Amino acid sequence: MLAVIFHAGRLRLLVIAGTLFFLFSGICSAAAPQHRSRNTRPSYAHAQKMREALEGRPERQRTRRDYERVMDAYRAVYHSSPASPRADASVSAVADLLAEEGRVFQDDKAFHDAVGQYEYLRQNYPQSRYRYSALLTIGEVYLQDLNDRENARTAFEGRNPVRNPQLR
Repeated sequence: MLAVIFHAGRLRLLVIAGTLFFLFSGICSAAAPQHRSRNTRPSYAHAQKMREALEGRPERQRTRRDYERVMDAYRAVYHSSPASPRADASVSAVADLLAEEGRVFQDDKAFHDAVGQYEYLRQNYPQSRYRYSALLTIGEVYLQDLNDRENARTAFEGRNPVRNPQLR
């Protein structure tokens, strides 16, 4: 009989302990800060801040990885939402950064990639306000950075230049 009373007492104690545990854990979780997922869509403003930070440093202190991080932030904007109002600006920013990277590191491939990015902008965002400056910049990259007068002339005439197939 004593064993039954002792067992019943232990059972009550376990039930009470379990109830207290669940009540206490509920109170703790209510008091803990809730980490709600904010809008996880990539932010154009965040990419802009990253670019400002990059351009705020002297060119000799910049690395290719620094450029890649900023370009990836812009790419995330137009890859996640190609129809967003900032998609064309993001494409243009990547092209500008590629051209800048080409100048900083004297890299012809970066210049050709910049031209390709500007062409992507003109093809995929034909109504963009950046389309004319993209064509002008293509001409400038060919003329000033790549010393390719033929493709520069073609771009300045408003036609698509012939890309170097070896760099694709």
